[in-house]
Amino acid sequence: MHYEHIDVLKGIGIILVVLGHLIGGFGFDMIFLFHMPLFFFISGFLFKKQPLKKYLSKKTIALIVPYFTFLTILYPCYYHLEESDNILKYFGKAFIGGNFLNKGLIAFWFITCLFLTQQLFNLLATKIKSEKTIGFIILICFLISYINSEFYDSFWLPWNANVVFAAIPFFYFGYIAKNDKLKTPSYLLIISFITILALIYFIPNLSYDMKSSNYGIPFISFFMSLVIIFFLMYVSKNLIKMTFVSKYLKYLGDRSLVIMFLHQPIIIFLNQYFSTHLIIKLIMSIVVSCICYFLFNRFSISRI
Repeated sequence: MHYEHIDVLKGIGIILVVLGHLIGGFGFDMIFLFHMPLFFFISGFLFKKQPLKKYLSKKTIALIVPYFTFLTILYPCYYHLEESDNILKYFGKAFIGGNFLNKGLIAFWFITCLFLTQQLFNLLATKIKSEKTIGFIILICFLISYINSEFYDSFWLPWNANVVFAAIPFFYFGYIAKNDKLKTPSYLLIISFITILALIYFIPNLSYDMKSSNYGIPFISFFMSLVIIFFLMYVSKNLIKMTFVSKYLKYLGDRSLVIMFLHQPIIIFLNQYFSTHLIIKLIMSIVVSCICYFLFNRFSISRI
C-alpha cells in the first residue's frame, strides 16, 4: 500500500533537515527537537516484516551500498591522508563512521543508524509474536538511551549503534501509527504544537540531537518530538489536497536520502566560495542534490 501523505511528510522533513543546518536560534532549536526522529518514525510507518536474510540484503543494497559510495567520494575531500599518517587508521575511521564523520559528512551517521534500527526491529518483529513483549523491549531501549545521554554522553559505538536505542522508540511509534492506533483529534494536535513552540522559546536544552546522544530533557523532549511529528503528519494529510504543493514535496521526499548525503557538502562549498542569502543556500542545496540524484540513479552502485 502506498501512502501519499508519507511522501509529502518526507519532503517536509528533508527541507527542515537542510534548513536546520543553515539557521540558528529559535528555528534551530525547534527543528533539532524532531527532524531526525521524524525520519525514524517514517521508516517505522513504512516497515513490513520480512525474513531476516532477505531484509538484510534488501536494506544493504538500499542504504549501505550508496552509503559507502558517497563516503568513498566525499571522505578524501574533508580528511586528507598525509605522508606521516597511518593508512589503516585513516580508512579505519571512515569505516567506523559515527562521530568520526563530521564536516561535510555530518549527516552520514543517520544512514548506518537507520540500517541497524531497521534490522533490530525486523528481528524483534520476526522472532517475537507478542506485541506487549516488543513494546517492553522498546521501553528498555528507550531507558538505555537516557542512561547513555545522562551518564555516559561521550560514549558512542561504530556506525552510531548506541543511537539505535534512542531511534527505535520513534521507529516503533511510526509502526503502530500505521494502523491508526494513535489517533489524536486535530484541534488537540494544533493546540499542543503551539504550546510546544512557546516552550521551545522559553526553555533551553529541549533539542533531540541524536548523533551526539543528547536527548534533551528526559521523557519531555521525546514526548514533544512525537507531538510535532504527529502534527506534521496531520499537515501532510491536508497538503495532499493542494496538488501544486504536494507534488513538489513528494518529489523531494523521493530524493530525501541523496539530499541527506549531499546537502552539507553543498552548504560548506557555498559558505566557502559565495556570500549568498539563506534561502539561496537552501534552494541550491536541494536543487544540486536532486541533479546529483538523477546522475547517480543512472548507475546501480549509487542508485537509491
